[in-house]
Amino acid sequence: MADLTPFGKAARKMRIDRSETLGDMADALGISAAFLSSVETGKRNIPEDLVEKIVRYFDLKGTEAQELRRLAADSRNTIKLKPTEKNRHIANAFARKFQALDKAQMDEILRVLNKVK
Repeated sequence: MADLTPFGKAARKMRIDRSETLGDMADALGISAAFLSSVETGKRNIPEDLVEKIVRYFDLKGTEAQELRRLAADSRNTIKLKPTEKNRHIANAFARKFQALDKAQMDEILRVLNKVK
Protein backbone atom coordinates (compact mmCIF):
# COMPACT_ATOMS: atom_id res chain seq x y z
CA MET A 1 0.00 0.00 0.00
CA ALA A 2 1.28 3.49 -0.84
CA ASP A 3 2.06 5.94 1.92
CA LEU A 4 -0.74 8.37 2.51
CA THR A 5 0.03 12.04 2.83
CA PRO A 6 -1.05 13.81 6.05
CA PHE A 7 -3.94 15.25 4.02
CA GLY A 8 -4.71 11.82 2.57
CA LYS A 9 -4.81 10.24 6.02
CA ALA A 10 -7.24 12.89 7.25
CA ALA A 11 -9.47 12.68 4.18
CA ARG A 12 -9.53 8.88 4.32
CA LYS A 13 -10.32 8.90 8.05
CA MET A 14 -13.21 11.32 7.50
CA ARG A 15 -14.53 9.14 4.69
CA ILE A 16 -14.25 5.92 6.70
CA ASP A 17 -15.74 7.51 9.83
CA ARG A 18 -18.75 8.47 7.72
CA SER A 19 -18.96 5.02 6.05
CA GLU A 20 -18.25 6.49 2.59
CA THR A 21 -16.45 4.64 -0.16
CA LEU A 22 -13.72 6.27 -2.21
CA GLY A 23 -16.00 6.08 -5.24
CA ASP A 24 -18.96 7.70 -3.48
CA MET A 25 -16.84 10.55 -2.17
CA ALA A 26 -15.17 11.08 -5.54
CA ASP A 27 -18.53 11.15 -7.32
CA ALA A 28 -19.87 13.71 -4.84
CA LEU A 29 -16.78 15.88 -5.39
CA GLY A 30 -17.00 15.60 -9.18
CA ILE A 31 -13.69 13.78 -9.63
CA SER A 32 -12.67 10.21 -10.38
CA ALA A 33 -11.93 7.71 -7.64
CA ALA A 34 -8.49 7.19 -9.22
CA PHE A 35 -7.73 10.91 -8.96
CA LEU A 36 -8.88 11.09 -5.33
CA SER A 37 -6.80 8.03 -4.49
CA SER A 38 -3.74 9.52 -6.19
CA VAL A 39 -4.18 12.76 -4.24
CA GLU A 40 -4.45 10.84 -0.96
CA THR A 41 -1.27 8.92 -1.68
CA GLY A 42 0.68 11.96 -2.84
CA LYS A 43 1.01 10.81 -6.43
CA ARG A 44 -0.90 13.91 -7.56
CA ASN A 45 -0.83 17.45 -6.21
CA ILE A 46 -3.73 18.56 -4.04
CA PRO A 47 -5.79 21.14 -5.92
CA GLU A 48 -6.84 24.05 -3.71
CA ASP A 49 -10.44 23.76 -4.91
CA LEU A 50 -10.50 20.08 -3.89
CA VAL A 51 -9.67 20.98 -0.30
CA GLU A 52 -12.54 23.47 -0.25
CA LYS A 53 -14.90 20.94 -1.85
CA ILE A 54 -14.05 18.46 0.92
CA VAL A 55 -14.55 21.13 3.58
CA ARG A 56 -18.04 21.80 2.17
CA TYR A 57 -18.81 18.12 1.54
CA PHE A 58 -18.10 17.14 5.14
CA ASP A 59 -19.49 20.47 6.43
CA LEU A 60 -16.28 21.16 8.32
CA LYS A 61 -16.23 24.26 10.49
CA GLY A 62 -13.64 26.19 12.46
CA THR A 63 -10.63 24.23 13.61
CA GLU A 64 -11.61 21.11 11.65
CA ALA A 65 -11.63 23.06 8.38
CA GLN A 66 -8.42 24.90 9.29
CA GLU A 67 -6.70 21.62 10.17
CA LEU A 68 -7.61 20.05 6.82
CA ARG A 69 -6.28 23.13 5.00
CA ARG A 70 -3.07 22.99 7.07
CA LEU A 71 -2.62 19.28 6.32
CA ALA A 72 -3.10 19.99 2.61
CA ALA A 73 -0.42 22.71 2.76
CA ASP A 74 1.92 20.37 4.66
CA SER A 75 1.31 17.60 2.14
CA ARG A 76 2.04 19.95 -0.77
CA ASN A 77 5.40 20.73 0.82
CA THR A 78 6.40 17.07 1.17
CA ILE A 79 9.06 15.64 -1.10
CA LYS A 80 8.93 11.93 -1.85
CA LEU A 81 11.88 9.84 -2.98
CA LYS A 82 12.10 6.25 -4.05
CA PRO A 83 13.12 4.47 -0.83
CA THR A 84 16.61 3.36 -1.80
CA GLU A 85 19.59 3.47 0.53
CA LYS A 86 21.47 5.81 -1.79
CA ASN A 87 18.50 8.22 -2.09
CA ARG A 88 18.15 8.37 1.69
CA HIS A 89 21.87 8.93 2.15
CA ILE A 90 22.00 11.78 -0.40
CA ALA A 91 18.82 13.44 0.92
CA ASN A 92 19.98 13.23 4.55
CA ALA A 93 23.45 14.56 3.73
CA PHE A 94 21.95 17.45 1.77
CA ALA A 95 19.47 18.26 4.56
CA ARG A 96 22.22 18.27 7.19
CA LYS A 97 24.43 20.66 5.18
CA PHE A 98 21.76 22.78 3.47
CA GLN A 99 21.90 25.76 5.85
CA ALA A 100 25.70 25.92 5.63
CA LEU A 101 25.82 26.20 1.82
CA ASP A 102 26.82 29.58 0.43
CA LYS A 103 25.39 31.16 -2.73
CA ALA A 104 28.17 29.85 -4.97
CA GLN A 105 27.66 26.29 -3.71
CA MET A 106 23.88 26.54 -4.20
CA ASP A 107 24.41 27.88 -7.72
CA GLU A 108 26.77 24.98 -8.48
CA ILE A 109 24.28 22.42 -7.14
CA LEU A 110 21.53 23.93 -9.30
CA ARG A 111 23.82 23.94 -12.33
CA VAL A 112 24.59 20.24 -11.83
CA LEU A 113 20.97 19.28 -11.18
CA ASN A 114 19.69 21.21 -14.19
CA LYS A 115 22.08 19.23 -16.40
CA VAL A 116 20.79 15.85 -15.13
CA LYS A 117 18.38 14.16 -17.51
